[in-house]
Amino acid sequence: SCSQAEFDSFFCLYDGSNGQVSVPRHLMEAPASPAAKSCNRDVDLQRVKNILDLNSHTRDTLTDSGECDPAMASGIWSLVAYMNHSCRPNVHRHFVGDLMVCRASVDLKAGTELLDTYTTLCQPALSRQWVLSRYGFKCACLRCKVEEHLLPHMDAKQLTEKVDVLMDAPSKVNRKALKELLASWEKVETKVRRHIRESIKKRRSTLEKPVELAVRQMCGTEEGIEQLIFSSFGQVTMTVTR
Repeated sequence: SCSQAEFDSFFCLYDGSNGQVSVPRHLMEAPASPAAKSCNRDVDLQRVKNILDLNSHTRDTLTDSGECDPAMASGIWSLVAYMNHSCRPNVHRHFVGDLMVCRASVDLKAGTELLDTYTTLCQPALSRQWVLSRYGFKCACLRCKVEEHLLPHMDAKQLTEKVDVLMDAPSKVNRKALKELLASWEKVETKVRRHIRESIKKRRSTLEKPVELAVRQMCGTEEGIEQLIFSSFGQVTMTVTR
């Protein structure tokens, strides 16, 4: 059972059909004294499932060996669930026990909208858009626009396939095999960087003027643009520098 305010807060969350929703005022205020519980309510179980699917967060932690903790917990953190998505979020999440803390990842002025990310950012726009489609929207942030223009989906798919082959390689092998695997990763990194660099040179001049101006502010140099797109293949850098 829960209070009426808790009940209303849960069913205000996005369920796939209720469009843009506003944060209930009481979530932005200090907690009041516990309200009376109420049990006699009609509940749409399918809607509950949809809300859980679209708003849950996972408390992902690592074991002492650096592997994903199999005892991961997930749940609804109501206020966080109202944050919109961006492929260039300005907050990142931490957990202290079951308390989720969102910390600014850049300097923010008062009144700036807090933006979370609904997907892993170390993947190309093609993969990010596929994940985001389950939330019923196509991301149109500047990063996606730039990346989709300078590195078309077919190019990104070919590079991703090269990375995926090595991602599927055995993780526990002998020293010789590990050296060969590392050498293979370094070759893939070189290929990915070269392809991105050539694609930027080929297509940079065709960017629309507003996007080009925004890119200059966001990335600065040509190397900055290259690094922005290369970060979408984060598995390569994380493996080579491990």
